Amino acid sequence: MHLTPSSAPREIPIKFQKDQWADCSEIDYTAPSTEGTGPSEDLLVGFAKLAIPTAGRKTVKGSDRADHLHRFRGYVHARLFLERKHLLRTVPNEWGAETPSDVTAQRGLCARIPCHYRYPSRLDENSRTGIWYNSKKQENNRIAFHSSDHSQEMQKFQHRTRLSGDLNDDDCSLVIDNITQEDEGPYYFRIEFAGSDRYNYQPVTWLRVSNFTDKPMIFAGDIVEGKSVKITCIFNTTCNGTSPTLTWVTPTDVPPSVSSSVTRWHNTLTYTSVLTMTPALKHHGQSLTCRVRYPSVSSEQNLTLTVQHAPQNFSITSPNNVNSSWMIMKEGIPTSILCSVQSFPVSNLTWKHLGVTLSTTSSSNKLWLVFPQVTPQQAGDYECVAENEHGTAERVITLSVEYQTHPENSPGTSPSPTSAGTRRTVVSRCGRWQTGNW
Repeated sequence: MHLTPSSAPREIPIKFQKDQWADCSEIDYTAPSTEGTGPSEDLLVGFAKLAIPTAGRKTVKGSDRADHLHRFRGYVHARLFLERKHLLRTVPNEWGAETPSDVTAQRGLCARIPCHYRYPSRLDENSRTGIWYNSKKQENNRIAFHSSDHSQEMQKFQHRTRLSGDLNDDDCSLVIDNITQEDEGPYYFRIEFAGSDRYNYQPVTWLRVSNFTDKPMIFAGDIVEGKSVKITCIFNTTCNGTSPTLTWVTPTDVPPSVSSSVTRWHNTLTYTSVLTMTPALKHHGQSLTCRVRYPSVSSEQNLTLTVQHAPQNFSITSPNNVNSSWMIMKEGIPTSILCSVQSFPVSNLTWKHLGVTLSTTSSSNKLWLVFPQVTPQQAGDYECVAENEHGTAERVITLSVEYQTHPENSPGTSPSPTSAGTRRTVVSRCGRWQTGNW
């Protein structure tokens, strides 16, 4: 079969890499042009299918050489035709793109399909148009983005799609703002250079849409009563289209003092909002909320305020009668006294008497003082001391001991001059003993 055109051929020099066809270096061949009258498209495509799979044969010997040369000529004609039809290129890897097989985006945010493309270097200076199709094949009514004529874009994509890079820098990455469930599907990129060079970069990238689940993050240092503190809310996103807004929901008596900023690290944008407040003890247990909002979706993060403070609100209680600063104990009767305090973090509590530590705890804000059997010698001043990293507080209580009736004062005996009736020994806060018959 001979493929020479019927009209006088125009000579077109063909260059092949050595691994494209066996013995190429031994064949000095100038191919006739396929322009004008030439072999039919079906014939050339047939030769392409026949000849191309045999490319790469490394040795041709003996009688195979004539057949090999014949197939080689058919191969050249087929490649020239397909080159003109933009179906096949003469140099491998001249055309290609790096795109993922699928991308997942959250509803209401943006989607970014990374894309970097290659093309023959001879086209470097040519103007170009980039087109993204929302389909598996070229359908002009399924254009998601058109760099030269946005009116060709589908109505649902207008004003929502753009390139995140520059086509002249080989960056064809597509961004779709405010993603909806209807945007899910296949996408592929096509380049059209001035003239007749154009290429569809396949396979497609599948865009999948999930629910909006991203939440902001809240960071806070120590929240201490009466001290100004900065509480930071951060939201990270790779979308550089529609910007989110960050807002705070605070206790009603906290005056808002907020500063905002946006920073970029590679493809990540960080939105930051800083709330400055001076917490009070009454804010302990209340909530702060940071909310991120897009045009169609929103989410939030809560922080429960844990206000640190020094010990306060002492309380001393006992099954026995307790006044605000003194208590009466009965001689020989077991007695216990509870000291409790409010503080955060918890305080170290200590009971002291005459400068001597009687008991201590660091596990809670409560500490018992226990008397297994009260004696007169246990009367006096007792201190409960509470201490944490924010301060120290103490409370003093005076304990009095009430004597039991002595046996010599029982019926039928003469009362002792010093023990008639019930006798009490009381220690005052100034430490003086008072003894008498009451």
